[in-house]
Amino acid sequence: MIGNIAANIEKINIRERVPSILSPGTAPRGIAKKKRFQTALTAAGHHELAAAIRECRTNRRCGSTYCATCRRELGETSRRRITDYLLQTFKGDEAAIREEVRHVSGLIALTTMNQNCVIAAIEDGRKIFRKLRRGRPWLWIEGAYELELVSLGHWRKMNAENSAVKKEQILALLDSAPNRSELEAADTLVLVHWHVLMANIYKTDPSKPRMRSALDVLKSEYGQHSRQLYVQKLHASKNIEDSMAKISSYAFKDQYRFKYSFEGNDFENGEYIDDKNLGEFISLSRLVAGGRRRSTSIYYGFQEGFRSP
Repeated sequence: MIGNIAANIEKINIRERVPSILSPGTAPRGIAKKKRFQTALTAAGHHELAAAIRECRTNRRCGSTYCATCRRELGETSRRRITDYLLQTFKGDEAAIREEVRHVSGLIALTTMNQNCVIAAIEDGRKIFRKLRRGRPWLWIEGAYELELVSLGHWRKMNAENSAVKKEQILALLDSAPNRSELEAADTLVLVHWHVLMANIYKTDPSKPRMRSALDVLKSEYGQHSRQLYVQKLHASKNIEDSMAKISSYAFKDQYRFKYSFEGNDFENGEYIDDKNLGEFISLSRLVAGGRRRSTSIYYGFQEGFRSP
């Protein structure tokens, strides 16, 4: 959580929230997250990145989501730009924003922890967004790609009743992968997916009666795998500022657990990633994102002349 939400969370003692953030056989009970990430990077041999995160300063940001300061700044920058744009574009009419804007998430692929494979999966996602924008100059999209570690060993142990969605999603991604045997042999994989806000996704050009809305095109891209696509309205009981603060945090997580399902609290749900895999993943995430996370950002359709303070 970042933005306005992060300000409150930072006040909570991490040891009260998470009594034992540990990696089996390596991290001592009660270790704080910052120390946990440093231990993981060191175990994986990524000493330079460990130092960069440890020594992150105002004039020399590391840009990693595993750095609390950079996570806050990334989320706050996104929140401010999105909120300013929507309020300006819809002239402050929150009812219109709720009507026209949707929070959309989509899964892309499972890959091994290989930089080229992850980048190729992200490019597949970009092809979808380029298709959505084609002939739809009014469509606005802002968000980011997210990487998450998945353990097939843990996935196989999921309770079929409580984790039906996760079971089905991972199985569909495995079934569609040309290198399924390689993925299953690796066991620890990267789930590539995206989170965005979209505006005017239902709009079409009256002069082109056959034109489908962006949402229809998106649904057709996912076809029979509809459970890999989420389209949600903004929270009715939250103001736009609060909604944007929460949504802006989704792609900037500092994952350290394998999640068993989508139900329940992350702190009570899943198992800790071992140091070496976590360290490799932190490094991979930083390499894929690039400077200022340009390589994992998603934005299309900002109106010309818009400026965010």
